[in-house]
Amino acid sequence: MVELGCGDGGALDQFHSRYRIAIGIDGSLTRFRMRSGTRVGWSMVLADLNRPFPLRAGSVDAVFLNQVIEHLADPRHLADEVRRLLKADGIALVTTPNLRYLGHLQRLVMRGRGPRTGDSIDIDGPWDNGHIHYFTHSDLREIFLDAGFKKVESRALVNLEGARPWLRNLLDRRSSSYIVREFLSGNILLTATK
Repeated sequence: MVELGCGDGGALDQFHSRYRIAIGIDGSLTRFRMRSGTRVGWSMVLADLNRPFPLRAGSVDAVFLNQVIEHLADPRHLADEVRRLLKADGIALVTTPNLRYLGHLQRLVMRGRGPRTGDSIDIDGPWDNGHIHYFTHSDLREIFLDAGFKKVESRALVNLEGARPWLRNLLDRRSSSYIVREFLSGNILLTATK
């Protein structure tokens, strides 16, 4: 299992025990150096995600990208490289902000301001956390289909924490429905199978 853009490795801390080998790749050690606790059960590789990844083709069962693709210069290159790494029937899980979320549309239409999909932490870049691309569900699916993935699906990624948990749980149960997927969630969860 490989996590691209692993940051401090928090996800790898959770996932590593499910895989024989777990690797985190990131272009910066900034977040990794901020982590508390030691790294156990996975290894870290420093590499530019805008270039070919330093792993063998067909060597990985799963690739995880959590809020990464919007930071990279060429999303299609990323999808091509993810596909190259995966074994036959390997799976990629990708999350990214949803540009079509009603909150972003309201900001654009009603307030005349472009979407800000980051969380206002300047570690990844001073403008919108370094986001340089914005995606809708169909944009993201198209990128991975064009890269040659045989099965690509997206759904809303609903944050279950916060106010009104009953509403968040309802949205999560309906995360594949058109209205919830396209307009009622600020994030996309894409699953792509090689």
